[in-house]
Amino acid sequence: HCWVVLFLFFVLHLYDISAPPNGYRQWRESDTAAISLNYYQEDMNFLHPRVNQRGGYSGITGSELPIYNYTAALLYHVFGPSHVVHRLITLVAALFSIWFFFQIMLFMVGDKKIALFSAFALAFSPLFFYSSFKIMPDIWMLTFLLVSVYFYLKFINTDNKFNIILS
Repeated sequence: HCWVVLFLFFVLHLYDISAPPNGYRQWRESDTAAISLNYYQEDMNFLHPRVNQRGGYSGITGSELPIYNYTAALLYHVFGPSHVVHRLITLVAALFSIWFFFQIMLFMVGDKKIALFSAFALAFSPLFFYSSFKIMPDIWMLTFLLVSVYFYLKFINTDNKFNIILS
């Protein structure tokens, strides 16, 4: 079942969960973590995401999906600032992506084996697997997309207005 894929995916991502930003995207990870830390240390105003490189200015920047940074900053208040917080919220979003992708495929194809294989293929595709460990909002954006598609499909199948709102 899909739970096996989710469990295996989760366990494999626990290795080195506390690693600092690394790899060829470390500059994006560092900026993302800095914005969260600046929310936490300076100002929890959602509309003021700040980077560290300010050059005499406020540092307020246009940020991709600042809800990711803000969520991490909120969790910093509970668990303290840590790369683990970012990596876990990315990992949880990835698990939701896999689950909703499985549900979409089950709805579209109607075959549990194909849906399970599709979920496995998503989970262990190199880019998805790698990105699910990063301190970046990319996986969150994919999750929002898949959740939206899932509830849209439910809406067109049931005509339940609540599903279009969720979509």
